[in-house]
Amino acid sequence: EKEEEELVIAALYKFFDLKNYKELRNHLLARCELNGVTGVLIVAPEGINGTICGTRKGIDKVVTFIKSLEGVGELSYKESKIRLNERPEG
Repeated sequence: EKEEEELVIAALYKFFDLKNYKELRNHLLARCELNGVTGVLIVAPEGINGTICGTRKGIDKVVTFIKSLEGVGELSYKESKIRLNERPEG
Protein backbone atom coordinates (compact mmCIF):
# COMPACT_ATOMS: atom_id res chain seq x y z
CA GLU A 1 0.00 0.00 0.00
CA LYS A 2 2.84 2.41 0.82
CA GLU A 3 4.27 2.02 -2.71
CA GLU A 4 0.98 3.29 -4.17
CA GLU A 5 0.98 6.32 -1.87
CA GLU A 6 4.55 7.34 -2.66
CA LEU A 7 6.19 8.27 -5.94
CA VAL A 8 9.89 8.39 -6.68
CA ILE A 9 11.37 11.24 -8.73
CA ALA A 10 14.71 10.24 -10.26
CA ALA A 11 17.15 12.63 -11.94
CA LEU A 12 19.85 10.84 -13.87
CA TYR A 13 22.47 11.23 -16.53
CA LYS A 14 25.35 9.39 -18.10
CA PHE A 15 27.53 10.65 -20.90
CA PHE A 16 28.80 7.80 -23.07
CA ASP A 17 29.04 6.88 -26.74
CA LEU A 18 25.53 5.81 -27.73
CA LYS A 19 25.54 4.80 -31.37
CA ASN A 20 22.03 3.27 -31.49
CA TYR A 21 20.32 6.15 -29.69
CA LYS A 22 17.41 6.43 -32.17
CA GLU A 23 16.50 2.77 -31.74
CA LEU A 24 16.97 2.99 -27.97
CA ARG A 25 14.45 5.85 -27.68
CA ASN A 26 11.59 3.54 -28.69
CA HIS A 27 12.73 0.73 -26.36
CA LEU A 28 13.10 3.15 -23.46
CA LEU A 29 9.69 4.74 -24.10
CA ALA A 30 8.05 1.31 -24.18
CA ARG A 31 9.84 0.31 -20.95
CA CYS A 32 8.66 3.51 -19.23
CA GLU A 33 5.07 3.08 -20.42
CA LEU A 34 5.01 -0.58 -19.38
CA ASN A 35 6.11 0.38 -15.85
CA GLY A 36 3.95 3.50 -15.43
CA VAL A 37 6.97 5.82 -15.45
CA THR A 38 6.60 9.35 -16.83
CA GLY A 39 8.97 12.28 -17.35
CA VAL A 40 11.61 13.40 -19.81
CA LEU A 41 14.64 11.43 -20.94
CA ILE A 42 16.91 12.92 -23.57
CA VAL A 43 18.57 10.12 -25.50
CA ALA A 44 21.32 11.36 -27.83
CA PRO A 45 24.62 10.21 -29.33
CA GLU A 46 26.35 11.62 -26.21
CA GLY A 47 24.27 9.63 -23.71
CA ILE A 48 21.13 9.88 -21.55
CA ASN A 49 19.91 12.76 -19.37
CA GLY A 50 16.58 13.39 -17.69
CA THR A 51 14.09 13.19 -14.86
CA ILE A 52 11.48 10.46 -14.46
CA CYS A 53 8.72 9.76 -11.94
CA GLY A 54 6.90 6.60 -10.93
CA THR A 55 6.47 3.97 -8.26
CA ARG A 56 9.54 2.51 -6.60
CA LYS A 57 9.09 -0.70 -8.60
CA GLY A 58 8.63 1.16 -11.90
CA ILE A 59 11.65 3.42 -11.40
CA ASP A 60 13.82 0.47 -10.38
CA LYS A 61 12.87 -1.45 -13.53
CA VAL A 62 13.60 1.48 -15.85
CA VAL A 63 16.89 2.38 -14.13
CA THR A 64 18.00 -1.27 -14.19
CA PHE A 65 17.31 -1.33 -17.93
CA ILE A 66 19.35 1.85 -18.47
CA LYS A 67 22.24 0.51 -16.38
CA SER A 68 22.24 -2.68 -18.46
CA LEU A 69 23.04 -0.77 -21.65
CA GLU A 70 26.54 -1.30 -22.97
CA GLY A 71 28.83 1.48 -21.80
CA VAL A 72 26.60 2.83 -19.04
CA GLY A 73 27.82 1.17 -15.85
CA GLU A 74 26.98 3.55 -13.01
CA LEU A 75 24.71 6.55 -13.57
CA SER A 76 24.92 9.97 -11.98
CA TYR A 77 21.69 9.55 -10.03
CA LYS A 78 19.65 11.38 -7.40
CA GLU A 79 16.14 10.69 -6.24
CA SER A 80 13.49 12.16 -4.00
CA LYS A 81 10.10 10.89 -2.90
CA ILE A 82 6.70 12.50 -2.72
CA ARG A 83 3.55 11.21 -1.13
CA LEU A 84 0.50 11.42 -3.38
CA ASN A 85 -1.58 13.25 -0.79
CA GLU A 86 1.23 15.69 0.03
CA ARG A 87 0.95 19.28 -1.12
CA PRO A 88 4.04 21.34 -1.94
CA GLU A 89 4.85 24.10 0.50
CA GLY A 90 4.69 27.68 -0.63
